[in-house]
Amino acid sequence: VSVGSGPSAAFITGYEISLNNGYITEVGADVFTYTYLNLTYGQTYIAGVKAKYPCGVSIPATYTFGSTYLYPPRNLGDAYVYNTNEIPLMWNPPMSVAGPARLSNVENSPVVSVGVTSKGAIPAELQQHADSRPSQFLNPNDSYNAWIAGPNGGVPSTFYVADMGTYTYTVIGNSLVDPSTGDFMNDEDTYMLCAGDWGATLYSVDITTGAATLIAPFSGGFDDVSGMAVDRTTNTMYVSMTNISASQIGTLDVETGAITLIGSSTTDAPGLIQIAIDASGQMYGWDIVTDASYMIDKETGTYTQIGSLGFDANYGQGGNFSAEDGIIYLTAFNNSTFQGELRALDVATGGTTFLGVLPQLQCTAFGVPATGGSGGGGGVPAGLVSFNLYQDGEFLTNVPYADQSPEEFVNYVLNPVDPGTYSFDVSAVYDLSVFGLTGTAESAWEGTDVVTVVWGFPLPFTETFDQGSFDFNNWRFNENAANWTINSQSGNGAPSAEFTWDPLLTDGYSATLTSNPLLGDLITEGNIWLDFDLKLNNRNATGDEKMKVEVFNGSTWSQVAIFDNEESFDYTSNHINITAGAKGRVFQVRFNAIGENSFDVISWFVDNINIYRVCTPPTSLTGEYVYNGGTNYGAEVCWNGAAGTNVSEWLFYDDGVNVDGIGGPASFSWAVKFDPS
Repeated sequence: VSVGSGPSAAFITGYEISLNNGYITEVGADVFTYTYLNLTYGQTYIAGVKAKYPCGVSIPATYTFGSTYLYPPRNLGDAYVYNTNEIPLMWNPPMSVAGPARLSNVENSPVVSVGVTSKGAIPAELQQHADSRPSQFLNPNDSYNAWIAGPNGGVPSTFYVADMGTYTYTVIGNSLVDPSTGDFMNDEDTYMLCAGDWGATLYSVDITTGAATLIAPFSGGFDDVSGMAVDRTTNTMYVSMTNISASQIGTLDVETGAITLIGSSTTDAPGLIQIAIDASGQMYGWDIVTDASYMIDKETGTYTQIGSLGFDANYGQGGNFSAEDGIIYLTAFNNSTFQGELRALDVATGGTTFLGVLPQLQCTAFGVPATGGSGGGGGVPAGLVSFNLYQDGEFLTNVPYADQSPEEFVNYVLNPVDPGTYSFDVSAVYDLSVFGLTGTAESAWEGTDVVTVVWGFPLPFTETFDQGSFDFNNWRFNENAANWTINSQSGNGAPSAEFTWDPLLTDGYSATLTSNPLLGDLITEGNIWLDFDLKLNNRNATGDEKMKVEVFNGSTWSQVAIFDNEESFDYTSNHINITAGAKGRVFQVRFNAIGENSFDVISWFVDNINIYRVCTPPTSLTGEYVYNGGTNYGAEVCWNGAAGTNVSEWLFYDDGVNVDGIGGPASFSWAVKFDPS
């Protein structure tokens, strides 16, 4: 008898990942995270992990969670152009990725099969069960079209267009005889490629009429073709073949029907009846012998079983991947219920979800047109209704979803926008009825897109109000705009801008006349000056009514001058240096009438506003005649260079935070550091 400790972590060879008790994948011993894809909002899941040892596997460690994930928008950006006052924002709609089916009621229990009878047509005697069908699963996707063909016992098949929003079907017409499978090539929306005569010949089918045109018999295959699927990442058509004992995949030359086999035939999936390839290029398949689904390596032709399909599949089956919603669909014949069923494959567990009944018992060719390209995703998720746009963390507006494809941009133009730096985020809003719930819910935010808006009038800027309007130079007002007017009779050269006491303003009022943004952002030299003429027609000399002159530096308003109502005065010229708040910035200037009772003044008048830059000139220019003999003579001119612009800033040698309140006696040190450039 030997006694030892239990298995050590040192002997772990890997981990098996499951979801709702269905096997998903295996990861290495050094991997400790796994991301489940495309989980259904509002559904409860059981995540499971088993440790693998040389002697077997452990019992699972499980975690139960509810899914609250909704696909967010993608690629938020902007097309802002310097010196414009609008921000064109754009983003792509959400895009799903292949993963567990978004629908509930996934069936993946082991199947008790009565055995596979055929990979072809359903016997005529089973037609008696055609009316024993349940109601369709009322959980539709967003509407788009798919095309389906179903065999009719050796005569031309019936060709349908399917509305995938309602799971309803419309007959187009007769088509090829005994189709076994089909799909669309990339960017092709006029014809569908199908295998006819139970997989012996290749046809193109006009999707508007159903008319079939023979391309060629298949050649080079392992057996008759039972499945077809296009890899959207390469626009390569793949086929699958089975004899119910072994199966094999290959690539197809769609012009000649020639098949190039991949790997060897295998009994790992003996009855591989159909294949599908998602937007990332991963191939899947399902088998009517094992009633299971598989992941398939397109390069080697090897198979990894995912799990049970959850129903007894028999006879010819159809299905394919839809890039519209990222779902792999099965057009299946259920040998237990004796009906044709539209199902969705849950690629996490291998199970399927019943969606609705098919227009006939056997529908073997199913395809959805799609564009090419790799992206690892599918279509726009079901239920998307709109987008919420946020500016600086606050809700800005709701933008309706207008059926843009995953690669199309949703556009929204914000106009007008004042200069400044803004942050934008966007989320997706979903109608939860597609998940069997009520109301709406919002995805996580996509972003942040930061936009710096720079626009305005260039310098020099002059306003004499000669146009008789504030609109000409885009002057702005706060809520007390009624107190500002153009006076055509007064001015230092009429007209002028006039602040009048009426309507009466009281209790700390403010009435502003604010300029359009002005461009000082590219100015690095000189000084910026503000000149203006100001007049006061006073009533009561209280000193409480004032005219403030202020400059906005992009974040705060700073006072550069102030005048009170101690006495009336005529037009007086003012010359103010506003460099500190204007140079290197987009700035604004405003005249702000403030006070306690506007009745105490009759009017303030503002005229001849000039804002301009002055560069400091050279000084002390001198010159004298110089003679050095011969022809070496002339005038020597000398001057002093322009003085630099005065700079007023804090100099600090710490973190820039001023701290006071030392308290009682204490010792401390301080220093200032200055590095001349």
